Formats: sequence, structure tokens, C-alpha cells
Amino acid sequence: MWLKKTMIVPSAQVSTCRALAVALAQEAGANMWLTELSPSGNSPATHFISSGMIQDNFYAYMTDPSLLSQVSGMSLAAATSVLSDCDISDDEPFVALERLGLMKVVGEL
Repeated sequence: MWLKKTMIVPSAQVSTCRALAVALAQEAGANMWLTELSPSGNSPATHFISSGMIQDNFYAYMTDPSLLSQVSGMSLAAATSVLSDCDISDDEPFVALERLGLMKVVGEL
């Protein structure tokens, strides 16, 4: 089954989340969390967003630290830390951005 989710991760966790997405969902997990966000809309990015359809088993990994730990080889503490730092919701992207006080980073003109 497919679920529509919006996932916002802090810059400090984005590399870990990207690696986990590829490890857990292979090619379908590539190219997630590429859109940069910040409170001001200026660089540097403080967060990254990915929104769209994901498989329910991928969603389970992103919400259950114990399951993520089992399938990834991460310690339970590390899995818990990563997931607690992320915001995963049913919100439309712009609703999630407003709720978290974030904006898309725009390039300099």
C-alpha cells in the first residue's frame, strides 16, 4: 500500500536519512530530501523536505525506532535519535513548513 507523507529532516540528520532511504528502499529511496529549507528562506539550509507517495513498509521504518534498528543495523539509541529529530506527517508540504516555521531556500539573484 502507498501512503502520502511529508518528511522534514534537520541538516544534521540528512546524510543519515538519505543513506537509510537508499538502503531500505533502493532506487525508490534515492533523491529524497534534496529541497533545502531554513527559517528565513536564506542559506544555509537547516532542514530538508521530501513529500510524496511512499510504501507503507518504508513508512514503518521511518516511525518505529525498534524496526529501523533491526533492519538497518543501527543501535536502538541511534535509530530513536534520528527519528525523534525528524518531522513525519500527513500534512501537505506548505502546511508542514508553516507549522515548523520553515521556508524553501532560494538562490541569490
